[in-house]
Amino acid sequence: MPVLALTAPAANAQGAWFDVPPVSVARATLAGAAAPCPEAADGSRKQVKDACVYAFGGLSASPTGQVTVYDTVEAFDHAANDWTALAPLPTARGRLAGAAAPCPTGLNGSRGAAKETCVYAIGGSNLTTDFLNTVEALAVGSGNTERAQ
Repeated sequence: MPVLALTAPAANAQGAWFDVPPVSVARATLAGAAAPCPEAADGSRKQVKDACVYAFGGLSASPTGQVTVYDTVEAFDHAANDWTALAPLPTARGRLAGAAAPCPTGLNGSRGAAKETCVYAIGGSNLTTDFLNTVEALAVGSGNTERAQ
């Protein structure tokens, strides 16, 4: 199923949504956040004004009722019109919250602590325990994911 998006000017002018490429795996109860695009494999980085949409975690169920919990992390680059797979979440889960904010001081892989942007995966459920209080951060400039302390 395609993901739908609309830029503000187009929304005001047209009042309609348009299709963008789908995420790699159909899933529900995933989290999302908007943050600067990640570094490319060659170490280059898009201009600061370029932002990507991040989708992470989530759950899916097969027709037989088998539930899968995902650690998938992807970034959508509107300029390339494509999703890029990133380092997986250390803790697979669904029903989580997502946010983007400055990285915590001392996060490994973060270049400038508060100057680097992190995408946060907050709480959720892995379906084997009650709800989780786990918080993990992805430093979008370095691609490193780890638990925020």
